[in-house]
Amino acid sequence: MTRLSTLRLFSKTSKTCISFHKLSRSLFCFNLWIVAAFTLAITSCNTIKDIAYLQEIPTDRPITLQVPQDIRLEPGDQLSISIHGRDPKVVEIYNMPNISNATGGSTKASYTVNANGQIDMLQFGLIHVAGMTRAELANQIKYRLVSSGVVRDPVVVVDFATMTYSVLGEVTSPGRKAIDRDHMTILDALAQAGDLTIYGQRKNVLVMRNEEGKQTAYRIDLTNTESVYSSPVFNLKQNDIIYVEPNTKKANESVNNANTLRTPTFWFSAITFATTLLLYLKK
Repeated sequence: MTRLSTLRLFSKTSKTCISFHKLSRSLFCFNLWIVAAFTLAITSCNTIKDIAYLQEIPTDRPITLQVPQDIRLEPGDQLSISIHGRDPKVVEIYNMPNISNATGGSTKASYTVNANGQIDMLQFGLIHVAGMTRAELANQIKYRLVSSGVVRDPVVVVDFATMTYSVLGEVTSPGRKAIDRDHMTILDALAQAGDLTIYGQRKNVLVMRNEEGKQTAYRIDLTNTESVYSSPVFNLKQNDIIYVEPNTKKANESVNNANTLRTPTFWFSAITFATTLLLYLKK
């Protein structure tokens, strides 16, 4: 083999090696970007699954709901009871007096259910009300009025004076919320609190309830339809406490740069840097 032939063979071999290295480098870079795109897609899917409520809710059939449970009175509840009739002077003796408040207005004095589940009502004395709904108590008072023969067609209105539940944690408006209706669901309560923030953990909402002198904890997964509608605390009671814990991202904000490694932006930047460095070293 002549010297010229050797040089030509070497030149061809070098070009082949350079082409091979370029191809390998291109494939490596391409694989890096494929991994980055896949990571972003997975992250986005996980985020949606962690946020959306009532996922996989059936649209071809109705959901069987729990029977609405009207709130029943318990010791410590405060009630406003108003009695109306054809003759205001007759029913006046059955109504509590108005009390002046700090703003210069007045409100009707309320009844408080004592530890024995009773209220001490004007003209009637002690009445056991624990376990009753507002409608049941109103009917009992109406029956007593009619039976006495003093008021013929009374109208009895029973309202919750100060009946509340509490919402804590990652909601827009945490705090103590008034119960202004006879039955209320967990979804109603969260709506009244302005919904969960984007940082609220939807899969592990805690509801604490006082039952027979003990506090029982329940967990609800708001992303799971069955978990929501079959929960024992789907229908709320007075003094329930709802706690929405922060998700991992929010919790990590208490640690410097804890969230950096979890963001797609970080990984894109890292891959871009690695690709640029590789191309520079391969020159």
